[in-house]
Amino acid sequence: MGNLLLVDDELDILQALEELFRYESGLEIDVYTANSAKKALELLEKVKFDVVMTDIKMPKMSGIELFRLIKERWPKCRVIFLTGFRDFDDLYEISGYKDVRYLQKSEEDEVLVEQVAEAFREIETMMREETERNERQAEILKAQIILKQNVMHDFFRNAEHLPMTQELLNQMNLPIEMDRELFIFLMKMDHFQEGEEPGRQLEREEQLCQIIQEFLPPRFRYYLYSDRHGYYLLFLQLVRTQEPVMSARNWKNLYSNLCGTLEYIQEKALLSCGVSLSFVTCDERCFLGDGQTYLNRLKQEAMERIGSGEQMIRMAESFMEEEQKLPLSVAQNLQPDLKQLERALESGAYGEFLDKLRELANILEQIREGTGFQRNELYYSISILLLRFINSNHLKAKLEREQSLEELIRVEKHPGGGEAARYLQTIGSSIVEEMELQGRGRSSEVLDKVTGYIGSHISEDLTLNRLAQICYLNPSYLSRLFKQQYGCNLTAYISQVRLERARQLLVTTGTKINEIAQQVGYLSAPSFNRIFKKSTGISPVEYRDRYGKQNGELP
Repeated sequence: MGNLLLVDDELDILQALEELFRYESGLEIDVYTANSAKKALELLEKVKFDVVMTDIKMPKMSGIELFRLIKERWPKCRVIFLTGFRDFDDLYEISGYKDVRYLQKSEEDEVLVEQVAEAFREIETMMREETERNERQAEILKAQIILKQNVMHDFFRNAEHLPMTQELLNQMNLPIEMDRELFIFLMKMDHFQEGEEPGRQLEREEQLCQIIQEFLPPRFRYYLYSDRHGYYLLFLQLVRTQEPVMSARNWKNLYSNLCGTLEYIQEKALLSCGVSLSFVTCDERCFLGDGQTYLNRLKQEAMERIGSGEQMIRMAESFMEEEQKLPLSVAQNLQPDLKQLERALESGAYGEFLDKLRELANILEQIREGTGFQRNELYYSISILLLRFINSNHLKAKLEREQSLEELIRVEKHPGGGEAARYLQTIGSSIVEEMELQGRGRSSEVLDKVTGYIGSHISEDLTLNRLAQICYLNPSYLSRLFKQQYGCNLTAYISQVRLERARQLLVTTGTKINEIAQQVGYLSAPSFNRIFKKSTGISPVEYRDRYGKQNGELP
């Protein structure tokens, strides 16, 4: 179902909650614990949690402070407050949040379990509704695209006799202003096939619009116009500024920034939807009504200078004088480092790769606010490199079981440079883990090591984090790998081993019940008694009486 994090500074309560949700709740979840808000945050940085159940009154950082950070960094995570106090100030402080629950520690176990189960159900419902909203929005977008294409097609071919108004553009949600200058680029599909179904063409156009939106600097608006035979016009207009007439140098700067994004668009289009694109760019100041003129001119340029080439970018403008050239961007200055990162990954030098990735991630994190384009450019330089490796090594399906890869191509999903940098490092580490696991064929070896450790340390605290540490794997990855192999999660397996060992001790020894509970890893005799009876139908004492030394056989 998902991951649950329990947070409480009172260890006996934390242990009781852990036993409840690990062994007795019946929920198919992985359970983690933290005895302070600080440790909880450390876990939250490493593992995707769906629900957090936390105490309010804790030293150094309270549950309320932890809650604020969770809502800021992981807004979809559900929080359940658990306290022994009726603190009305706390109740008032969190009363504005609809997705928060507040329970007393004196509540019955069934109530606690139901509240956690309800929180998980809410998340499932939220994800389903989000999917449905996206589907509805996609249908609306299709209708808008068809309307725009029909109107603009007529306008470009009859511009003199069919005047366009700004009001009509606004009604179509076409974000271009008639009376303001813009850039016009030609985009060409390198392997266009005639006779393609209209629905498929529309679907591809939606995908291309999404890709352009992802990589286009936020200060630009765009409109993608589809012509015949796989040609598109890309209209790019700067959001209004205080500068009434833009200087020639500033116009060249904007043009250079736009050209710098085209390679990212090409790479993403090829990787995500299998479309090879080429561009013919122009640095001239144009207007929307010039569309047909530039379509004809740039198509001729494409036929002469691109021909049957693939993923090419050709400039149809006069080049800048040498002294006017712009300084290199951060990503351009770091090209040697990016090449080194790619070589290390491709050659299997994973230690060097992780070191270089950490170095580049630190640079990404340090890029100051207000230079979003520089940050995005470096982010996509790294993310596309990682995505290319993931696709070429068929790792996508395996990695997505552990974490989403969507954020690799959606930098806006990260609140800031720090989150983006940590995400890239997490993906890089997951790639290395998977490649090392594949390269050495370690699956069986790793799981044998884990089950062996469980058998020989059954009296100890066998948390998922601890088991992941002994085999040097990510906890979520180990959990998934174990379930694939054994058909049950680690928690259920550990419980089976503990109960099996307890039955053996009850039958073959005279050890006291409370000592057996400790030897097989239960935190208290009452908890052991309750879980044992739930599993076997009788108490440990009754089990010993029925199958003791005089019988010597297990049922």
